[in-house]
Formats: sequence, C-alpha cells, structure tokens
Amino acid sequence: MKIEPKFIAGVFVLFLLLVFGTVFYQWIEGWSWIDALYFSTTTLTTIGYGDLHPTHDASKLFTVFYVLAGVSVTLYILVNIIGKSAEFRIERIESYLRGRRKLKTKNNLNRID
Repeated sequence: MKIEPKFIAGVFVLFLLLVFGTVFYQWIEGWSWIDALYFSTTTLTTIGYGDLHPTHDASKLFTVFYVLAGVSVTLYILVNIIGKSAEFRIERIESYLRGRRKLKTKNNLNRID
C-alpha cells in the first residue's frame, strides 16, 4: 500500500501545529516545555483533562483557532487512513472474487471436455 503525499503533508502540518502550540503556550503562559507540549497534545486530541488551561485572553483566543485547525487536520488524516484501509480491503475482496471466477470458468470448461 502506497502512502500518498497528501497524507504525509497532513501529518507534517499536524506536527507543525503541535510544535507551534507548544512554543506559544510556553511563551505566553510561561509553562514548562513539558506542560506546554502536554496541553497542546491534549487540546489537539480533544481530550482536555482540565488540569491546565489558558489564563490569558491571548491564549484563550489562540486556543479557539488552534483547536479548530488541529481537529480539522486530525480528521483529514483519519479520513485518509480509513479511506486507504477500505480501499485495501475492497482490492483484496475483488482479487479473491476474480480468483473464484477464474476457478469456476476453468472447472466448467473441464466438464465440457
């Protein structure tokens, strides 16, 4: 199964969002790098434990757009994964059915002889 460039681009954009969010929260909120990465990850995955939260207005506004962008990119990646998985399964089923048709045709020809 071939990995498509648009999937790689989506993963790259998600990684950039994670890095950008981590740097932003560390800088504006003054959190440690670990806390900023933790918050960015839980925010992008919509887990949101609630133990950390933005306290500045700039952080709150950033978070609104950060979540919208992050969830959109994550859904795009998931749709691509699900689509490729379905495509792979359909190809396997079609291959199986082609093999059965060939076998049936061969068996029917043998009966005529």
